[in-house]
Amino acid sequence: PATSFTVDASTSAYTNITAVAPAYTASTFAEGAAAVPVTISSLSNSEVSATGTYKYWKAPQISSATFTTAATGLEVTFDIATDQAGVTPGTQVACTDILSSAKLGTGASCVWTTPTLLAVTFGTNPTIVPTTDTISLNTATSAKRVRTATGFSDPAVTVTPATVQAPYPLLAPGPI
Repeated sequence: PATSFTVDASTSAYTNITAVAPAYTASTFAEGAAAVPVTISSLSNSEVSATGTYKYWKAPQISSATFTTAATGLEVTFDIATDQAGVTPGTQVACTDILSSAKLGTGASCVWTTPTLLAVTFGTNPTIVPTTDTISLNTATSAKRVRTATGFSDPAVTVTPATVQAPYPLLAPGPI
């Protein structure tokens, strides 16, 4: 059950109720959302009720981080579409505004290329090592916080770092 209720407004035609939902403890989400049926019933009249759906929103998580083919940066992929941390798509920002890694080099820049892909260009003297180092979201309150594309989720605060992977080899056809 809900943890608390507040009657915001009431007339003879309607009653506006705010409910504080309990924590969502299941792990099933589709595209970052879990729909839960809700029924509100009158205590004084069992024939009066309303039904609807409440959605819980999961914060996006980094699902992979892979070196670019030229090893000049990383491609950071998210498990669901994000709000791109509130950054206009195609706009370069300091990676430290979004990611937590001092190993990307001084002046590393990030650009959202899609709602699920963050392109990192290494700065001067990067020290990140594939299969050894990890990358995670910057969860500082001053950071640009990543939410679902709808903006409904809380920002990611519990972060599981992704291990940085080596680039995928590209083989071109031709004589050997």
